[in-house]
Amino acid sequence: MGVQTDVVIADLDDAQAIAEMATPTAEWDGFTFNGFDHVQVCTLLSLLSAGRPDAEFQHYLGVVEPVAVGGEEGPVVVGVKPEQVAELAAVARLDEAEFESLAASWAATEEFAGWSGSDVRELLRELGDLAESASLQGKCLMLWQSL
Repeated sequence: MGVQTDVVIADLDDAQAIAEMATPTAEWDGFTFNGFDHVQVCTLLSLLSAGRPDAEFQHYLGVVEPVAVGGEEGPVVVGVKPEQVAELAAVARLDEAEFESLAASWAATEEFAGWSGSDVRELLRELGDLAESASLQGKCLMLWQSL
């Protein structure tokens, strides 16, 4: 789990300011989760839209993309636009059985090799709740990723 990621609610215009911060969650609403990155977001979006982690993966990889870089060594800020945020917000509205099924499917992908099921469920819950808040505000999610 080498990548440190802060996931925050922000406008696309805030991307460069987020890239230049050491801890974006100090200024923007969000959470920190080590080992999480935009590839896992794309896998989740594919699961939500098509029921398979690979079915729509390439499509989402093309829209969930870097929007700012904080210097030559990073960090990189990846933007999840309002359309995809709305898709992620659906996680917060799942009943317990649907949530557990989605968490198990997401955890079974190669991106989560070595992760515990409880860590994946915790991440999914936090991401769904934050996406719901961002969606209600019409904002993006920004993934500040640093190695």
